Order: sequence, then structure tokens, then C-alpha cells
Amino acid sequence: VNNRAVALGRLGDHEAAIVGFKHCIEREPRNTAFYCRLGDTYRQLKMYEQAEQALHQALEIDPRCAPALLGLAVLNNDREEWAGCVYFGELALRYVPGHPETCLVVGDALLNLNEYEAALQRLMSATLVDPTFIGAYELMSHAYAELGMYELSVGAAREALRLNPESWRALVNVAYALGKQERHPQSADILEAALKLVPDVENRYEVLW
Repeated sequence: VNNRAVALGRLGDHEAAIVGFKHCIEREPRNTAFYCRLGDTYRQLKMYEQAEQALHQALEIDPRCAPALLGLAVLNNDREEWAGCVYFGELALRYVPGHPETCLVVGDALLNLNEYEAALQRLMSATLVDPTFIGAYELMSHAYAELGMYELSVGAAREALRLNPESWRALVNVAYALGKQERHPQSADILEAALKLVPDVENRYEVLW
């Protein structure tokens, strides 16, 4: 039943997945994995209160449950509650030091709090564990640009592009760094190239702006 629910969730049938995970919880009410998967599925549906409740139920069973703490960090990130994201993410990292996905979500939240150096520490930790983690290089590039370290910003963006030549976020970061140096024609050309790779309307608006 669990495997079927996971598959349904990956197919986008989140309501059916929820039914499956609830059935699993009825059979094994002390299994934290089911609560974490239920919470993540609720989050996919933006049912944040239900997601939070399920994740806290996992923590009631095991206060050291890193997936539940990561789930709460991601949930707070979705709600743009950056301080909450950092809090739960840092707790998760106590039990799974250097976990790349956790480092990424904490780094993203720290960037939104304008704590660029702290963000870089977390993002670097992610790349030490997983040198192919494109998302970490993309965010590192942004952080370096905000700190005025433009060569390092371009270097991190180029690493992301080496791993994925269609990383529009990396291209945007290169353009941003060039713009900060008042190299506007080059910046505009790169943004035009990035615009062709952006998959959704919201992010196209960001690049256009």
C-alpha cells in the first residue's frame, strides 16, 4: 500500500496517495516514515496546516526524526517563513550533518534573510557531500554576487552550467554579476539567452524584470 501511495504521488494523484498513507498509519501508527510522506503530500497540495500536523506527529514519535524536521523546513520555505525554515533545517542537520537537500533549503532561507555568508557555508557543505548538486552552485553564485565577489559568482554559475548547460538560473546569476559591474550589454545578452530556457510564466516574469 505504501509503494502504491508513493507511486500515485509521483503521478500527481495526491488525494489517492493521502488515502494510502493514512491506511498505512492505521496499520503501523508508530512508523514515522508514513507521517513524513503524508505531510509531504499535503504540502504538495498546499494544505499546510495538515502537512504541519502530520510532520509534528512524526516528531512526537521520534524527536530526532530528520525527515520530519526537513519536511518542516521545506514547508516553512514554501510559506516564505524563512526563520522557521532555518530553525527546523538546522535541527535536521544535527542528526544528518551535511545532508545536501537540507543544506540547500537552509541556504535558500538564509539568502532570503540577507545572511549571505551563512548561506554560503551551508551551500558549500552541500557541494562537498555532492559535487554535482546544481542547485547549490546556483544559489552560491547569487550569494557571491550579493557580497560583491563577482569572479566567484561567475565561477559558481559556470560550474552549474557545466553540470547542466540549460541552467537558466545560473545564466541569470552571471548576468546579475555583470550588471553589478555595469557591464550592461553583456548582461542583457545573457538574460535574453536565459529567457529562452525558462519553463514557467512566474520565472519568465522574474527574468524579464
